[in-house]
Amino acid sequence: MKEVVKALSLNAGQVVRSVRAFRDCQTAVMQLVMIPRDDGVNMLEEIGKLESDPTMKQQDRELRFIELLTLNVPGSDKMYLTRIEELKTALDEKLGKILTEEQFRRYKDLQIEPLDIQELDKTE
Repeated sequence: MKEVVKALSLNAGQVVRSVRAFRDCQTAVMQLVMIPRDDGVNMLEEIGKLESDPTMKQQDRELRFIELLTLNVPGSDKMYLTRIEELKTALDEKLGKILTEEQFRRYKDLQIEPLDIQELDKTE
């Protein structure tokens, strides 16, 4: 998160509000991938198995990951990928209200992946 703060030149109030927005998005995605299917397995477990399978080639792993993202969220008619994109869009809307136009444009230009941001509690 330190890199984001620096790259966007956030003031203290923007840091607090943007950290909250990123954290809310990450939490919502985590809750989404932890919804169990009828067999009791959730997406997070599937991804964990996929990542830890030493016999799987990288290309096959990537294809399987894409397949997983195109499955419907249990109890929903929407794919995981669609729901995750909706959550990211909601984050962009929040950030659009927190950041100046220039900061938001820079945020988009940097192609920051909100789910990859770490150390949300370390902003200085």
